[in-house]
Amino acid sequence: MLNPFNHLAKAWQRNFSVYSALDPLSAEIRGKHLSSILRVAPFTLGANIFNGMLICIAFAHTAWRLPVLCWLFSLTVIAGIGMRAWWIGRKKPIKTASPHAIRRATWHAIYLASIWGLMPALLFPQASPTQQVLIATIVPGMMCGGAFILSSIPQAGLAYLWMMTLPSLYAVLSIHNIWFNVIAGLLMIYATTVSMGVWTAAKAANARLKSEREAERQSQMVTLLLRDFEDQTADVLWEINMVGQFTHVTHKLAALLNQRPATLAQTTMQAWFKEHCGDVTPLKQAMRAGQPFRKLLLPVRLDGKDQFWSITARPLFDEAGHCFGWRGVISDVTQEQQAQLRLRDMAQFDALTGTHNRGYLREQLATALDQASAKGTRGALLCLDVDNFKGINDALGHTVGDQVLQAVAHRIQEICQGMTVARLGGDEFAVLVQPIQQDRDAMAVAMHLLDGMKQPFIIADHSVNVGLSIGVGLIPDHGENLDELLANADLAMMAAKTNGRGRAEFFARSLGERNRRKLTLENELRRALLNNQFTLFWQPKVQTEAWYVCGAEALIRWHHPTLGTIPPSEFIPVAESAGLITDIGNWVLREACKVAASELPGLTISINASPAQLLRTDFITQVDAALAAANLPPEHLEVEITESLFMDASPIALRNLRALHKRGVRVALDDFGTGYSSLAYLRKFPFDTLKIDRAFVCELLSRPDARAIVRTIIDLARTLGMDTVAEGVEEPAQLVVLERAGCNVIQGYLIAKPVTIEEFHTLLEGWIPGNAPQVSAVPQTEFGQMQALRSFPSSMDATTLFG
Repeated sequence: MLNPFNHLAKAWQRNFSVYSALDPLSAEIRGKHLSSILRVAPFTLGANIFNGMLICIAFAHTAWRLPVLCWLFSLTVIAGIGMRAWWIGRKKPIKTASPHAIRRATWHAIYLASIWGLMPALLFPQASPTQQVLIATIVPGMMCGGAFILSSIPQAGLAYLWMMTLPSLYAVLSIHNIWFNVIAGLLMIYATTVSMGVWTAAKAANARLKSEREAERQSQMVTLLLRDFEDQTADVLWEINMVGQFTHVTHKLAALLNQRPATLAQTTMQAWFKEHCGDVTPLKQAMRAGQPFRKLLLPVRLDGKDQFWSITARPLFDEAGHCFGWRGVISDVTQEQQAQLRLRDMAQFDALTGTHNRGYLREQLATALDQASAKGTRGALLCLDVDNFKGINDALGHTVGDQVLQAVAHRIQEICQGMTVARLGGDEFAVLVQPIQQDRDAMAVAMHLLDGMKQPFIIADHSVNVGLSIGVGLIPDHGENLDELLANADLAMMAAKTNGRGRAEFFARSLGERNRRKLTLENELRRALLNNQFTLFWQPKVQTEAWYVCGAEALIRWHHPTLGTIPPSEFIPVAESAGLITDIGNWVLREACKVAASELPGLTISINASPAQLLRTDFITQVDAALAAANLPPEHLEVEITESLFMDASPIALRNLRALHKRGVRVALDDFGTGYSSLAYLRKFPFDTLKIDRAFVCELLSRPDARAIVRTIIDLARTLGMDTVAEGVEEPAQLVVLERAGCNVIQGYLIAKPVTIEEFHTLLEGWIPGNAPQVSAVPQTEFGQMQALRSFPSSMDATTLFG
């Protein structure tokens, strides 16, 4: 049979362990309970004295006068002890209390209740009816009031209650009267009911205080996390109410918004953004939707500077589910946006001259051809080549040559306002003229350009005379597609150069000699593979920090027995147009793997893969076969691809690239920043290496924007976990700048030009890792500059260049 006392003891321990536990939370709760009791101590103890005095007055003229006075004195002493405790702690709030303090409070309640219980036990049976009514009125009131006041400490409240109830029951039952028996029963019921109320009130008080403490703890934790978040990140926290007024103003937020915290607290978020942003419609629409939003981009102008902020926020709801404000973060993404804009400009504009690039011109030409086909409109493509530009470079240097190209581009743009001007590469430009009514309209523009170039350019104290050779291709007469149009306009330009330069020529069918050359090359290319006319040259790659040869790029060369040495720039386009590039590419793959395994152990070799190869379903099979035949580890092979591969976003190409990556073959993105240049494909495929195009490298020392672009590419690669290779490094100062920017690997004529495998072995045998001698100490042989790098006595400071 269940013992009710054991059950009661377990229930007490389960619900009221806080009064005996030694943990900090229990101590805090006990302190708050004592504080709540002491706050009303003057009133409760005063009520005790007042009621005691009433009893004393009622018995003043009876034989009990002296005992009642002694009783009142005892009551006053106990009340005085309580008042003293209140007086001492009135200015020092109790934060914690020990179990001993709870026991002391309980004993004080017992003493007080004992004095009150003594009074009815002694006086009630001998009292007159009037005195009995007074006692019956005061005692239950003191019982219930005291128990209620002490309910937060249930042991004190229950002790107080029953120490008054039991003597009162004795007093009532000592009068042998049926009605007093009924009163005794009612008194018992009242005491039991009040006991249950004390129990319930104590449980509720403890639960409330625990809940408040947990809420306070969570609030402190949230505050700590938010403060830590603000300290550890560049993001700035903000919070507003329903009218948009800032309710959480930190110094960091005030600094970002460029206002004092006190002023900002009186400002609405919408008003601030309306003043500094102009169009706050996106922000208003996002908040009106009442849903969390992320990375809302807003342009902001602050202190005369254009910035970009990204806002993320969520609505705040109360317990009833009503929205009472918003909380979020503001991120300054100005640098990221500027980098994106620079990359976007790189896709459409030439870094040196500021004109459009070849990719943008092709887009405009395609549109012009479509319009000519659909609407019958006419136009013209002018291909321009700067006459004798190589002589300018040789005589005055590449820096002056670059300035000449910039000046020429600027003058072309001035003359051809409203037309599309693009730099095709090197010293070649193009102008798209549309619409035209007659053929002579295009020639008029060409003649205007020739006349405009007669005025010499003043470049670095040099007077430079520049002439142009211009080829004119008509749209759509001279090309049914853009490649044919470009080729024919280029043929016309070559004819202008052949016929004396400084002139303009229309395309004519008689200019097809170049096509005949192309046809000859195509036929000979088919025999070249069979007759072993191809060979591989090797250009070393050097790791800049430790200064050792870490790899090499395999470059194909063609020496024809009768046509002589034919440069790749001439026969590769022919191979691509003839559909031979895949066979040539596979030969390069097999030969490079074989030489690398046998002649260059431990080095990573790079090969160039054409888009045509990557678009074939058997490309991976060819790679596997080449690696297996040569017994070359996959990690020693790197496949370089160009950005043009991603213009069609072929799933086959992406699948092949992922297959290479899965096998451990490295993948490099060649000539990054000169073509398609979208961040989208960098997310689609995890490249291992970004190769910085030589066009940017050669301008490092002369153009701040080229340095900014190179730094952006290096930072982007580092962020994405990629290596960087700078190609076309020709000057030691360029190396210093690239090292300071964080470039991993370089290649170029500064190290060595592409050489045969025998010459490459000679280079490796003479290479001293980590040891770069002075320039003057290195003999000017074919590889004369390759070690003269880190101690190069350049007057140009790379710190100045980058920062």
